[in-house]
Amino acid sequence: MSPNSICGPNCDTRYYPNSYSRTCNKCPYDCLTCKQDGTCLTCDPNDLRTYDSNTQRCIAISGYFDNLSQISLKCPNNCLSCRNMSYCTACQDLAYFYVDNLCYGTCPLRYFGSPTTKRCESCPHDCYTCSIDATCISCSSDIDFRKIDILTKRCVPLDSYF
Repeated sequence: MSPNSICGPNCDTRYYPNSYSRTCNKCPYDCLTCKQDGTCLTCDPNDLRTYDSNTQRCIAISGYFDNLSQISLKCPNNCLSCRNMSYCTACQDLAYFYVDNLCYGTCPLRYFGSPTTKRCESCPHDCYTCSIDATCISCSSDIDFRKIDILTKRCVPLDSYF
């Protein structure tokens, strides 16, 4: 018997036959078809999932995450993989991991994208923006009251500031 009380020879997709109760029971949310013990037999690619033979479950494809519902959700921009919308576990190429657990194509002010660590690293304290070798590119005259020193490539205080 199906969930809508119709008797038939087979269960609908996403349901499995319970031979004891002679009813159709729902498969886990991620399975297209499953066994009675809850292991998936097949996955629906439209759910943005693929079969994992180790866990015998349907897992989110790369760039998507499992949100405990049938269809996987897309990771935030620049994330290769993620746990949820606010936590990336890996960044795409040319993106950098930042302290807020997200990935950015361009790091925020006072940070630079390190090609070695693939993280947004802090600029020296006096720089508003900097290059990957910690050389100041710009200074903030209205926030930090600094200007660039052409010789040292560092930000120094404006006149009458220290």
